[in-house]
Amino acid sequence: MTTITINEQTIAKLEAAGFSRWTKGGHDRLYIDVTKLGLEVAYYGTGNVRKATWQGESVSNADGRRLLSSKVWIDVKTGELHVRTDYYVYDEDMKLESVAAKYVEAVVA
Repeated sequence: MTTITINEQTIAKLEAAGFSRWTKGGHDRLYIDVTKLGLEVAYYGTGNVRKATWQGESVSNADGRRLLSSKVWIDVKTGELHVRTDYYVYDEDMKLESVAAKYVEAVVA
């Protein structure tokens, strides 16, 4: 699990990179939309996924929907990166967890 040091400068960098801060009920988190991490989705008029690409690679419409429903956040109190997803691939570089960790590391560097 990726852990970063959290301070006000780091929070400002993450928010500038697309993270949104959410606090409620004792939680303090920075969420990011997976479209900022490399998901591109086109829709039919009905709202169903017509085409999806992840990190420049074509993925199934079902995988596009799985990625859209994924949650990626950093716990501000602990600095831990959390990923909740049903998307799974065998290629380590294409996993949402790996992509999110690389993105966070690049932003805070």
